[in-house]
Amino acid sequence: MFGKCLISAIILLSAAVSSYAQLTASDSLFVKQLNSACELNSFQRSAVDTLMQSTTIQLKQLDKEMSKVSRSSISDDEKSSRQNEIRKQKKEAVEGRDMAITFLLDDRQRRIFNDQIKPSKPAVLHMGMNHDRANCNVCIK
Repeated sequence: MFGKCLISAIILLSAAVSSYAQLTASDSLFVKQLNSACELNSFQRSAVDTLMQSTTIQLKQLDKEMSKVSRSSISDDEKSSRQNEIRKQKKEAVEGRDMAITFLLDDRQRRIFNDQIKPSKPAVLHMGMNHDRANCNVCIK
């Protein structure tokens, strides 16, 4: 799993060199929190920016593909299957980006990242879809 994600990260890095994409507000906040909480050095900041850019480009391409599938005249079963595959690809892209970011961090920064910025999901979703796991008393415990 780690090797596959590392290869994906390298591909994403090389793809980002040739193009630029505007980060979403949540991605910009993520980068800002990462920079301030983990006190990234210049190499880490540059690598994180490149990873974020390339993932944004990849996610936009997947969104375009999702839109094409939604408008296509294929059967509902095929459409649903293809949409699920695209959602899976989007999830894998974000997970690969996050794994590549953790690879760039030292042990202290990795602990901060895992505890404050990207805490693991609780076993049970107890507060709905839009709650902040980093500031939730149940999730932190």
